[in-house]
Amino acid sequence: MSQIIASTYEIIKRLGAGGGGNVYLAQHLRLKKKVVLKIDKRKLSASKEFLRREVDILKELSHPYIPRVYDFFVEVQLRNVNS
Repeated sequence: MSQIIASTYEIIKRLGAGGGGNVYLAQHLRLKKKVVLKIDKRKLSASKEFLRREVDILKELSHPYIPRVYDFFVEVQLRNVNS
């Protein structure tokens, strides 16, 4: 069974991992285009507004050594708690 992220991306395979997160090759379901996703594994301590401003800055950058930002979302994963 494949994993779907944000109802938009289907994970194909894991490409690598680093200190801040995991990187995956994925398929954009509506556009039928392969993309690379970075899933940050750190706990979010910044506000959503701060993160939004950061993404707005990053999405305007264009340089061969900086990955392009095309999307941004926050998904909350719930843990199963046995009562």
